[in-house]
Amino acid sequence: MDTVLQWLYELFGADFPRLSLVIITLVFATSGGILGYTGWRKIAKDYENSQQTKAFSESEFKRKDIAPPQPKESIEDRAHKPSSPTPLSPKTEHPRQAAQPQGETKGNSESEERASKGVSKTIPQLPVWRLSYTEEPASSNREDAPYATKVVIQTNVVRQPTSLVVVCSAEVAGATYYLTGSPAMIMSGDGYIDKDKRLFWFVFSGPPFRPETPIVVLLMAKEPIRVLSVRQGPPSPFQ
Repeated sequence: MDTVLQWLYELFGADFPRLSLVIITLVFATSGGILGYTGWRKIAKDYENSQQTKAFSESEFKRKDIAPPQPKESIEDRAHKPSSPTPLSPKTEHPRQAAQPQGETKGNSESEERASKGVSKTIPQLPVWRLSYTEEPASSNREDAPYATKVVIQTNVVRQPTSLVVVCSAEVAGATYYLTGSPAMIMSGDGYIDKDKRLFWFVFSGPPFRPETPIVVLLMAKEPIRVLSVRQGPPSPFQ
């Protein structure tokens, strides 16, 4: 470069100093442009190489660290896939349950059992009411009803008031009845069920009908008569 400038100065400097200045300026400008362009191209190439290297590194990073996408699992595959056991969480005991002694439950059950036994003792099982009777021929007190039968009715429990129906094989023309050991009956009455004279019904409010005091009934009829059954009657109208 120094040789070129010296040559230009010797060629044009003495005779044409201005032309020599212009030429030297152009030489410097051209040299600077060439050097600047060369440097810019180098910088651009280095930048491009660095970007390619960076892109390659990122692609390599993604390829190494990111797993490839897995195919979606269908419902059938999920159903047949064995499930992993879920770890059990530790069982926590409620504070009240933890504070409760073990003997308290046993004591409560024993107290409930004693209470149930006490209830069963205070409420005894009562027997089922049953009626029984015996029958035998008897003499009638009425000339228009010459046939008669005597029925002795007994009970297994005390009943008061008493309402009984005697079912007969023939129509009852008349009847008499009394309670053994009692001179009279209180609030007594008799009749027929649904106007059927074969169903003789009688009631009395007192005295109580007891197992040791049977009822004696004399049934009279215009034809031979016998008793088919004795049953409980409707509620007493005197209550």
